[in-house]
Order: sequence, then structure tokens, then C-alpha cells
Amino acid sequence: MVSRTSDSYEVLRRFAPGTALRIAVELIHAQGTGALIVIGAGAKLEALSSGGFHLHDTTFTAQRIAELAKMDGGIVVDDEKGSITRANVHFIPDPTIETNETGTRFRTAERMAIQTGSSPSVKRVGVPQSSIGMAIATNWPVPPIFSLAPTTR
Repeated sequence: MVSRTSDSYEVLRRFAPGTALRIAVELIHAQGTGALIVIGAGAKLEALSSGGFHLHDTTFTAQRIAELAKMDGGIVVDDEKGSITRANVHFIPDPTIETNETGTRFRTAERMAIQTGSSPSVKRVGVPQSSIGMAIATNWPVPPIFSLAPTTR
């Protein structure tokens, strides 16, 4: 099992200013659309995903993620392959999982984090439509939410 500290550093490394994922989240934030992005792959994730469409051999770029975020559903990124695998997805975590979050994206992100908790490679990113920051939910029994302020360009 990965330690909580090393997992936290991994999340911060992936979202450091200048990284493709951070740029994608900042583009989404700037366009005011918001998004729910799941980073990972596997059976647990597929079981909690419905609808949308599969993308094949679609290389991950910040600009593609921002464009896909204009649709209503979530986005799935396979970080190991460096590709976007699904878009416009409806994530269906167990609604009986308690959450203190109030927004739909963040409630879903937290529930997905809890429900896929034993999959250390799966992360969720919630980007609110109108807010000052972004949040990343990681998968621990009580998932931490990292808030990131957008960098200035």
C-alpha cells in the first residue's frame, strides 16, 4: 500500500504549475464550464461509469480535456497510457455513501474516491463552474481534498 504522504506528493506532482493536467484544469476553470475528471482505469471505474462515449487512441492534451469539459458528463483519463478514454460519462457511485460536500461534482468526486478506495491509481478532479479554486479528491478511507488556486499566466 502506498503511504498517505507519498500519495499526497504524487497528487501535488501531477498538478504542479506547468504540468499538462494543471494546465487542463486551469483552462476549464478559465472557460467557466467546470468538470469532473477521473484519472485511472479498471473494472471498479467501469462499474461506476455509464453512458458517454469511448475514445480510442486519443492522446491526452490540456486543450482536448478543456474542450471535452464543455459537455455535461465526466471525463476519464488513463494516466499510464497518456490518453483520454471516455467523455460525457455519467459516474454512478453509491448514493448512500455519506459526504460533507455540497456541490454535485464534489459529492460525486468524494463518493467515487471512497468507493474506489483500494485503487491507488484512480484519482478524481472536481472543477467547479464558478469558484476561485479547484479540488482533487484522492482515495483514502476519508479522502483528502486538495484545493489549488489557479496560477496566473
